[in-house]
Amino acid sequence: MSADLDYAQVLGRLASEPQNRVRIAARRTDDGLWAYTRLDVVTGEAAIPRIWEYPTALFMEFDADGKDIAAALGECTIVHAGHRLAGPPTAAAKLSGAAGSSGASSAP
Repeated sequence: MSADLDYAQVLGRLASEPQNRVRIAARRTDDGLWAYTRLDVVTGEAAIPRIWEYPTALFMEFDADGKDIAAALGECTIVHAGHRLAGPPTAAAKLSGAAGSSGASSAP
């Protein structure tokens, strides 16, 4: 995708993709919740679903429909396989500055 797109435009394009490979690295926060620190979404590719969970780190790879992953990123929260992962505050700031509230409610 072009570097000239703002965050809301990237989410819009992602929503139109039927198949996406999602890879996430997360850390456990001091309050016991998960916060993702790295996120990779590759459009048009299938994932080999897998999860590695350690006491303070979590790594996941899974398939997601574009609408689901775009909505989850718009809310800065990804839910998958019983894990709820919060996104970095910078993602929320980019979305608020670009398009206001996304209104999305679904997550993979």
